[in-house]
Amino acid sequence: MLGQDFTPRVVYRDGERWLRVRTRGPVITRGVATATVRLTAEDAEGTVCRAKVHAATDYPTAGAFPAALDDGLVHAATG
Repeated sequence: MLGQDFTPRVVYRDGERWLRVRTRGPVITRGVATATVRLTAEDAEGTVCRAKVHAATDYPTAGAFPAALDDGLVHAATG
């Protein structure tokens, strides 16, 4: 899923961890080399963090990778 299409409750992979989007900001195009989106996200332990994703980058999401359902965060987000 493209970063610009993220909505609250989407679970995506950021490096080696899965994060669930809590809130999403606007697409930022001014003053950056590539368009980005700021997110407030939550990890499997419930830790809330701020993240930036590239708007035009395709990120793995839990819906696209059923094997990701073994992760506790994905169960919490979809269950």
